[in-house]
Amino acid sequence: MLKMLTKRLIRTGSLLGVCVSIPSAIWFSLTYQPSYYREMFSLPHEQREIKAKHFVAQSLQLRNDICNEPSWEAVFSDQEVNAWLAEDLTWYSGAAKKTMSREKRGLMVHFFNHQTHHRGQAHAALTMRGVDPGDTDLFLVVPGL
Repeated sequence: MLKMLTKRLIRTGSLLGVCVSIPSAIWFSLTYQPSYYREMFSLPHEQREIKAKHFVAQSLQLRNDICNEPSWEAVFSDQEVNAWLAEDLTWYSGAAKKTMSREKRGLMVHFFNHQTHHRGQAHAALTMRGVDPGDTDLFLVVPGL
């Protein structure tokens, strides 16, 4: 009887632990702001904007170098990248029929997640048509990764 009660308590405790820890982990991952990111928010908007514009200019130059040069190098400071991420992105949404504005940091997470969704759709479509998409594990496809 005691063994059965102990097993039941262990199962119940484990289930409760999972039920509490998963939402807690999700909440933490959605609300956590690293110190370097908080530092960018402590800067005045004008300084963040200058650093963000410099980051965009460097990114465009990098793109041109990649397209036009046989060798290239990119150097971005943490402050420039984080200043760019700390700014909002504003656009007109045809779906919502209004101007939208969101934190770039959150949008970057959304873009990464959403592209994974579309990669899965493409993989499913190829597979349904009998095409073997091959190995999709990057560590097997990209040498030295």
